[in-house]
Amino acid sequence: MLPLPPQIFAVFAPGWRWVRKNLLSTWLNVGLTITTGSLLIWAVLGIGRWAITQAQWAVVQVNWRLFLIGRYPVNQSWRLLLGLGLIGGGAIASRWLWQRTPQWTILAWILAFPIMLWLIGGGGGLRPVSTNLWNGLLLTLLLAVTSTVLSFPLGVLLALGRQSTLPILRWLCTAYIEIVRGVTTHWHSVFGAGDAPFGDAPGGTPGSGAAGDRWLGAL
Repeated sequence: MLPLPPQIFAVFAPGWRWVRKNLLSTWLNVGLTITTGSLLIWAVLGIGRWAITQAQWAVVQVNWRLFLIGRYPVNQSWRLLLGLGLIGGGAIASRWLWQRTPQWTILAWILAFPIMLWLIGGGGGLRPVSTNLWNGLLLTLLLAVTSTVLSFPLGVLLALGRQSTLPILRWLCTAYIEIVRGVTTHWHSVFGAGDAPFGDAPGGTPGSGAAGDRWLGAL
């Protein structure tokens, strides 16, 4: 049997040292590692067996468009592809532009998102598409990006206000932070989607959300 080249030991030695230090340092850690590894293997095998033999993937195939864009008009879906292409192209171009004009790159990204929303909603003479038709993965991504973009500067301002020397400003910021942080996300979602003024149609039944702006309510 030929001996293994020393390069192999040099590659795997750091990983083996980490395993010995963090996973096999004591008998208790050895037992926990074996137990956890066994559970993970059992879970992965079970999920793989279910995915191959029992899962009804035909449902996903039939409703693929519904999962991605929801009830957004099919003949207008080119707007989504255009917006996705602009974001992808902008992300690639940003790696090159950031080294030369970082301020213009930041400005371009700040303007890109509202322009994309304007395009998806029907700006520039295009067919208007109500936000109530924005569903599926499209809605999830828009809500995630929008809430992140809006919450970051708001969080910074609230954190600065909480450290302010003005008592009234510090109390208001602290109260807002504690109230919002103390209430569950589920309550925020239900209130925004059904009970907030922009979640219902004018004159409609409170909580119905029949014709209100559900996208804005969820945001």
